[in-house]
Amino acid sequence: MSKQSTKSHETINSEGLFQLEEPHGRSLQDIEKSLYTGFIDKAYPSTPSLRPRLIINNREKHQKVLLTIQGELSSCTQFDIAVAFITRDGIASLLQTLLEASQRGVRGRLLTTNYLHFNEPEALETLLDLPNLEVRILEGNLHTKGYLFHHAHKTINLIVGSANLTAQALSTNQEWNVQFTSTENGELVHQTYADFNRMWESAIILSPAYLMHYEKEREVARTTAQWTELPPVPQPRFPVYEEVTQEGELIPNTMQAEALQELFALRHRGETKGLIISATGTGKTHLAAFDAKACNPKRLLYIVHRQTILLKSMATFQHVFGRNEHISFGVVGGGRRETECNFIFASISTLAREDVLSQFARDHFDYIIVDEVHRAGAESYKKVLDYFNSKFTLGMTATPERTDGQDIYRLFDYNIAYNIRLQAAMEAKLLCQFHYYGISDLTIDGLSVDDSSDTRFLTSIARSRHIKEAIDTYSMHEKRKRGLIFCRTVVEAKELSERLNTLGLKTLAVTGEDSETVREDAIQRLQSDQRPDMLEYLVSVDIFNEGIDIPNLNQIIMARPTQSAIIFVQQLGRGLRKAKGKPFVTVIDFVGNYDNNYLIPIALYGDTSFNKDRMRKMMVAGNLVLSGESTVSFDRIARQRIFRAIDDARLDTKALFKEQYLKLKAKLGQVPSLMDFAIAKEYDPLLFFKKYDSYPALLMGFGEIPRETLTKTELCSLRFLSQELANGKRPHELLVLKLLAKHGSISITLLQSILEQDYHFIFEQQAFQSTIRLLNNGFVKQAARDSYDNLVYVRMQDDGISASPQFLALLASESYRNAFDDVIALGLYNYRTHYDNQLRQPNSLVLYEKYSRKDVCRLLNWEDNEDSTMYGYKIKYNTCPIFVTYHKGEEISASTDYDDKFLSPELFSWMTRSKRTLDSGEVRKILSQHESGLSIPLFIKKHDDEGADFYYIGQAEYIKGRERQTTIKDEAGKDLPIVNFLFKLQQPCENDLYTYLLEQAQQ
Repeated sequence: MSKQSTKSHETINSEGLFQLEEPHGRSLQDIEKSLYTGFIDKAYPSTPSLRPRLIINNREKHQKVLLTIQGELSSCTQFDIAVAFITRDGIASLLQTLLEASQRGVRGRLLTTNYLHFNEPEALETLLDLPNLEVRILEGNLHTKGYLFHHAHKTINLIVGSANLTAQALSTNQEWNVQFTSTENGELVHQTYADFNRMWESAIILSPAYLMHYEKEREVARTTAQWTELPPVPQPRFPVYEEVTQEGELIPNTMQAEALQELFALRHRGETKGLIISATGTGKTHLAAFDAKACNPKRLLYIVHRQTILLKSMATFQHVFGRNEHISFGVVGGGRRETECNFIFASISTLAREDVLSQFARDHFDYIIVDEVHRAGAESYKKVLDYFNSKFTLGMTATPERTDGQDIYRLFDYNIAYNIRLQAAMEAKLLCQFHYYGISDLTIDGLSVDDSSDTRFLTSIARSRHIKEAIDTYSMHEKRKRGLIFCRTVVEAKELSERLNTLGLKTLAVTGEDSETVREDAIQRLQSDQRPDMLEYLVSVDIFNEGIDIPNLNQIIMARPTQSAIIFVQQLGRGLRKAKGKPFVTVIDFVGNYDNNYLIPIALYGDTSFNKDRMRKMMVAGNLVLSGESTVSFDRIARQRIFRAIDDARLDTKALFKEQYLKLKAKLGQVPSLMDFAIAKEYDPLLFFKKYDSYPALLMGFGEIPRETLTKTELCSLRFLSQELANGKRPHELLVLKLLAKHGSISITLLQSILEQDYHFIFEQQAFQSTIRLLNNGFVKQAARDSYDNLVYVRMQDDGISASPQFLALLASESYRNAFDDVIALGLYNYRTHYDNQLRQPNSLVLYEKYSRKDVCRLLNWEDNEDSTMYGYKIKYNTCPIFVTYHKGEEISASTDYDDKFLSPELFSWMTRSKRTLDSGEVRKILSQHESGLSIPLFIKKHDDEGADFYYIGQAEYIKGRERQTTIKDEAGKDLPIVNFLFKLQQPCENDLYTYLLEQAQQ
């Protein structure tokens, strides 16, 4: 520490804090205040991002140690890490972030140990590949878990605690780690570095030669008796069911046990059909065997699509049923006709033949099971299912949705006995964890792989090398690679396989042209470690999407565009079965300039709402969305391509509306309501209102209800409710209408009580007046009033409010009342789901949710909607909402190309309109904010392609003395006066959104 900075510690300021100087723009006083808050008084005001904090894994609170480490690596200028234990899955969680740090030239040191020979050699070898990282091994007992990250302004973030570089420590274990910010002259940082450097100097440099030596030592240790006393390398739970008797009897896993209860209840109600929807790898075949055992049928039929899984399915049943002299197992298919057995496992192609099917009486089987039942729309399945009349028929699938118009739900009388999709199965730890890497596909001379790329480009030497290099990077020195590579055409599969073989991989193209025998042999070569002709990868188009069982698959390579979220999940699911010695599966997705890239976040995160803002949120939140140790990473270009695809996607077309509507109708077996869509999370029903005035208008357009069902006035009222209130951004209007529809009139006291107790709002007169104004046809513009038929809903009384005669007349219609209840319920559901949380501010705005200018006018209780005259900001009613488009389009005029930007997550530099000076009236109002209490909510959107809505970033407070008058040039190059303010946010912008907003789009 310099003499000058040492002297600054000798002065105590008026707040009782040491007076410190500023190092290059960041106030040392901010750091000191944050330490005071963290260690002395939690109520003391300070910068939240600088405060000491506990870093833990807590799914309920959306916290992961991984996210903190990723954030630090993404923003630091240098880092030093000392940890005892490192595993492949731990490095896999951070690999993309480490690669990008190296690409930025960030240098790092990592110190670890050979203690207990715990560290996995593949993980250490992967670290050796990183050019800007030096790794050293301290021989002996090292238990430190510390991370130091250098940042700009000579500050260092130090994290010390319990977290090693393992996937469990980074994502799921109970860990305690403390993070705090220090200057580079801080005593604790100096002590930490002194000890780090002491160990570093005595440690051995990790090199290929040392790694060979370490591997040999580790292998010796593993073969000795003492190894059993050492901590094992973490493995996933295996298997998903447990052996509980000496005879090896199986009991159901969590999912299976719940499904069995539902199936029992279904049959108890007298139903004869049931549908199980369960993610691949969760044990559907075992579930069917458990249920069949509970039913104890005399004769059972199990139908499969592919010959290859007949014997595996039969073996599962034999294991579950055990030895039973009354049960004989037989196969019908593959040349076998064992029709005399009472438990028959049949391929549909053989069973559907007339000469085979006619051998059985229609009531021959008590229990029929149809595997991969989403194929049951085919004529062969229809023929078989129409022929038999069993006591119970069970259908099983991971993906019941069809693209050919077939209604699988109807085939099973809409009896969905159990539904566990990929995300739920991951949360239940029924599947293997995965690490997904979305990387940009090849670009040559400015041309990149896109939807129109021909086979010559897709199978070029350059692209083959690109794929091979990515496999080498993200395989992380996997000793035995077993993967599926999915391509778009048969020709591409064959040629790409040949190219990859010349580059040293062991691959084989397997297509629909190959026989079952050829496919089965290829699978055996992939699974085996003994065959001299063993394979590392099978290259195919779509034939391995389903119907195969290769538990030890450890890689999925997607070298094709994502045309369907269903197919994406099917292909991903191929690798998610658990297997001994398989801690996770690596997924490499080559992201080209594909129109359907927006389907990637839908498939990965399981949100099928088709809401663009939710897609962006999933991309921004990333690994917070996933449960367990699984991670999703994108390189910069791939990430931008996905965001661009989201921006460009047309997800509110009438054709898509009808597709989603018919899909949910098929699932429910009846016309769905708006709330059916909301609860099913199949499609965001708010999107309907972009093309249709209301949901009944949509149903009329689809011919589902007669146009005379509702009168013009009733439709106008439903248009008002749908367009103004269904988004649920404030519950007040919805609640008033709901209460008036039920009671006719209510007291202000009752409304206040319900708002405060059930909706967590403090009753405010301004918000109440705003609510009544909107319900009485105020606030909105005249054109909107006319389209809403100038209806008035509320009458004021001395002690409360009552329903207007117009409203009461509307409620007298059953058709209107049903539609009214539905849209009100949707609005309140949306409020509960998106806006009733700890991020909500007193003014009804919720941090990081999106709002239009019109929304903001209403939520700030303005008398009228003034969105058309608001532009970048407007001061009214002691509020000044500011709207910023962070990356402005090239077409913007020079006089409005304001340099608005973040300086840090809590500091924002903002410019007024041009032709403003420090003496301008609106500028003086902002300058008097501290005296007047002027509210300045800040809203930002990344660019205009995102639409008209802005993220609410929070309340801004201008920093006194940092305002300045400057100039901006107009189109003619003339200087125009303008005022630049520096705002401090009440709460720093969350890291993921901050990074997203600042990130420039790919040129």
